[in-house]
Amino acid sequence: MILSPQYLLGRLHAKLGEVQIVGETGNENLSIRRGLALSLRYLEARESGGTAKLHKRLRRLDKLLEQLGATDPALASGAATIRQGIADLLANSAADMVVLELASDKVLLDIEQLISSQSNGRLSSAAVRAMVEWEAQDLQAQVESPAAGLSASTQPTWQPVRADNLQAYLRDRFNEPDMAVTEFKPLAGGFGKETVLFSVSGRQLTGDFVVRRDRAVNLIDNDCHLVRTEFPLLQAVRARGIPTANAPADFWAFLNEFWWGKIEDGLDHDMLRAAMDLACYDMIRSGITTFFDCLEAPNALPNGLFVQGEIVKKWGLRGMLCFEATQRVSPANGELGLQENVNFIKACGQKAEGSELIARGRPFSTLSPQPSAHAPLLHGALCHHTTFTCDDDFIRKAHGLAKDNNALLHFHCSEGTYEPEQCLKKYGHRTIEHYEQLGILDKTTMASQCVQLSPNEI
Repeated sequence: MILSPQYLLGRLHAKLGEVQIVGETGNENLSIRRGLALSLRYLEARESGGTAKLHKRLRRLDKLLEQLGATDPALASGAATIRQGIADLLANSAADMVVLELASDKVLLDIEQLISSQSNGRLSSAAVRAMVEWEAQDLQAQVESPAAGLSASTQPTWQPVRADNLQAYLRDRFNEPDMAVTEFKPLAGGFGKETVLFSVSGRQLTGDFVVRRDRAVNLIDNDCHLVRTEFPLLQAVRARGIPTANAPADFWAFLNEFWWGKIEDGLDHDMLRAAMDLACYDMIRSGITTFFDCLEAPNALPNGLFVQGEIVKKWGLRGMLCFEATQRVSPANGELGLQENVNFIKACGQKAEGSELIARGRPFSTLSPQPSAHAPLLHGALCHHTTFTCDDDFIRKAHGLAKDNNALLHFHCSEGTYEPEQCLKKYGHRTIEHYEQLGILDKTTMASQCVQLSPNEI
């Protein structure tokens, strides 16, 4: 039997979770395995795509250069020269994988030098849009490949998760014949994703879990929790959802009886790594290259943002990250949350100078994927939670820190009726009106949700 390289790479990728790295322990071991898994996926895509995949990449670069030359006259001449080099490469039938890979990397460097030298790093909005669209396509293409060793016509069909095949998978995955799925509850809906709540009893894995999976299997292996790299199962809910008989009566009950205690307060660094890894994969697969994220995990302090930042850096996305500082746990925890934001902002190299909210220069080597004079891909922001979990002095302090560090201040605002009603009872006016009295509504602030605003607040 002859085994193709992509088949072998796929099997290595699937077994990577069982690898033990000598000399490494704990989180470092997991981080190394994730890095190896990513490398194997790239190799698998390389082997399955061959020179045809690289030809497609060069054609995408050619199209990008055509768009840059058409939208920015300063780039037209240089873009035409690079395009001629691409045309010569595509016409060279003798060019093998190594030649094409080196050539495509050189084209990227040539484009970067062209932009830096001819436009002083300032591109027209149309040129920026072309760059973003190319980046989204290129990132997605790097992990797109047929399942290892299979042609498109023999791809595995999607199979629903059932109690019996889930139990069989877990027994095989953990090499534990007596492991049992004791409860199994499929959930309807899920925005196109299959969602199942289940409980497991075993020596190596015990507890309540949730699995969410795309119904249209494309790049992922057909395992119940495997999405490109093999994570441990994520313990996302500890009580298998909310039974209808005990459903929270209102927004405050939802937060106080379910969300905070059963979800938010249970997040640790390992969960943050896994969740951010999956989120980055989903964004790239959907063509998203820039995002804003607010981390809600008071017991993941300190360094929760840095854990997330390392994952974002690995994927090469642009992101603005902030930590939701709140006094609901304790005043001390609230201060830790504010300091977490400040530390991350400084690590990203944002300058506290001038009147514009900018993030440029001095990229922090740990968080910026490339040591260059351009702005880092990662940015930080300040964040406090709400008027009902933070007092006025705390909110003013968060706003002051944002201005001092030339950063945005993000906060949740009137997500439901609870916050404006509480503001009316406590202060005699609604949420935005209270923020206006505190003096924090300026170009620094960015409110999210804003579901229950009055005409006057708007």
